[in-house]
Amino acid sequence: MKMPGAAARLLVGLRGRTMRSVATLLAGAAAGQLITLITVPLLTRIFSPEVFGEAGTLLAVASVVMPVAGLCLPLAIVLATDDDEARALGRLSLAISAVLAAVITLGMAFWAALADAPWGMSSGLLMFIPLLMCLATAVSVLEQWAHRRSCYTASAKVSVGKSLIGNGGKVLGGLMAPVSMTLVLMTAVAEAVAAMLYLGWLRGSVTPDRTTPLKWWALVVKYRQFPLFRAPQVLVSCLSLAVPVLLLGVWYEPAIVGFFVLARSVVAAPSMLLGKAIGDVIYPRLARAAQEGLPLLPLQFKAVTLLGVVGLLPLIPILLAAPLIFGLLFGEPWQMAGEHARWMALWFYLTLVGVPCISSMPVLQIQRLHLTYTCFTAVIRVGLMYWACAIAQLDSSTSVALYCISGALLNAGLMVWILLLSAHRDRLMA
Repeated sequence: MKMPGAAARLLVGLRGRTMRSVATLLAGAAAGQLITLITVPLLTRIFSPEVFGEAGTLLAVASVVMPVAGLCLPLAIVLATDDDEARALGRLSLAISAVLAAVITLGMAFWAALADAPWGMSSGLLMFIPLLMCLATAVSVLEQWAHRRSCYTASAKVSVGKSLIGNGGKVLGGLMAPVSMTLVLMTAVAEAVAAMLYLGWLRGSVTPDRTTPLKWWALVVKYRQFPLFRAPQVLVSCLSLAVPVLLLGVWYEPAIVGFFVLARSVVAAPSMLLGKAIGDVIYPRLARAAQEGLPLLPLQFKAVTLLGVVGLLPLIPILLAAPLIFGLLFGEPWQMAGEHARWMALWFYLTLVGVPCISSMPVLQIQRLHLTYTCFTAVIRVGLMYWACAIAQLDSSTSVALYCISGALLNAGLMVWILLLSAHRDRLMA
């Protein structure tokens, strides 16, 4: 057990390094977000709401499988005992994603042969899903390796490069072909660029490992909480985000899906980027504090308080004047997206504030409980959305409001629950 004085000294040191690391990642995230904000008004004038809706439906489906293509084993790279084990985890993650992508490719080909346009999309669009899976896993592996080596500058540069190529390509491609294929293709190109940038900046530190498949199985057993609990939890969480897009596509016209997708991308992007920057930095810090037998609650509380204050800056104007803002920025036809954005702002605000708590769940080894909680919340939120769309046949704004308000309340409950668990853990360690 470390003495209180040692704990205080470590926390002070962590605070300085943590703030510099967060500032580095936030600089890259802010620059990437600025590029997005500049290009989105152009995109909404190039692509119609219907095109946004079709591309959004495909990307919603892809977003379900992309984060779990490697069974969340890339997240264990930060926790690996040494660099050799970390490299082996990365190689194992890539192998798993390749196998899953091949299986899904066969499934998509079979499904496309039976249905002319599954989910209203062409088979050509569906075939992007396996590609996006492999690219997302490669980016995740390289990103976690960069964080293990504290190469936060590389992550910041990748954020800028990915946003510049992805958004710039959508604008230029849309001028030539304003169709959904352009939006999906440039999303894949952006992921590929991110992987190449990571490889360029991390060259020399990412070397092949000599791990055999037998040792791979030992790694799966050692880090089994990630494939057994974290991957299903992420899958269910992504499903709860994707299903509303699909339900809106079934029960309302395609333009409504476009409004929802635009509102979510605009409102979610700042909170997701800020939350990711905080989470990427605080996760290794929390893991280190746990290994040293130090309290977790002070680190969590400081991060939660900071995010709570910072998150109010975009929340207030969106609540007060989102339809007017969306109409001015994206064109009058997109004012309805502003109505959706009002409700989403509450949901993503509490999502942002809870990031430090979510980041501590692997450290607290409560991923099984996280899976249970995520399944519970997904059933509630998707059930409410289905009831509003299919049974009560409410208008789209009311359906979206129910979905977002329920998400905000459930996120708040999860945050309080994790903080209480951390406080209990710290009392036992004292």
